[in-house]
Amino acid sequence: MKHLVLAFMATIIMVSATAQKITNGIALYEQKINVHKNLSEEQMALKHLIPEFMTNNIELHFNNGIARTKEGKKVDNGSIQVSSSVQDMFINYKTGITKSYTTLGDEKFYTEDRFKKGSVKLINKTKKIGQYACKGAIIDSDKGDKMTIWYCKDLPKNLSPLGLLDVDGMVLQIEGESISYTFKSIKKGKADLSILKEPKGYRKVTPEQLADLSEEYYEEMMPN
Repeated sequence: MKHLVLAFMATIIMVSATAQKITNGIALYEQKINVHKNLSEEQMALKHLIPEFMTNNIELHFNNGIARTKEGKKVDNGSIQVSSSVQDMFINYKTGITKSYTTLGDEKFYTEDRFKKGSVKLINKTKKIGQYACKGAIIDSDKGDKMTIWYCKDLPKNLSPLGLLDVDGMVLQIEGESISYTFKSIKKGKADLSILKEPKGYRKVTPEQLADLSEEYYEEMMPN
């Protein structure tokens, strides 16, 4: 009987360990943006013409230390077309470097961000998201509003649809007033290895330089 119990326990441990080693897959999310909360004072006059919310599908492909975000299946956001805000990011979660890619007309640029510790405040809350047991944390967004995130320790740590975050697992859900990410599913072992290669032909700039370049580009695109 003792041998049977030990064999049963060994099987449980083996299954548990296997379940925790998901290193290749595609995490699918729905991104929801409150467009009205992101309008400038000048744009508020057009508020009645702009849908309050915009949604996008996001795929986070990951495989053995490399990840990349891409837009998933297009979402119909109504008759008024708003450009997608899905950021193309190449994430090396072994070195802690994220490169974000932007195309302005015929020119291509990227910015680089390095993983930072201490930007996340852990909270004593848990939540079940799909089949995954998650823990909670709080982060501050670039706009200053706080977001609650939920991460799973059974998946690669630090990964999220926002890039790298200082948590011991993959972020499956993000809850904020201006933007949120809802986890849909994970396709295990389905990462597209062809996109998990660093893009070529992009020029490195600082975030401040990219902001100036973007402003100049869109000003030139505006009708006189």
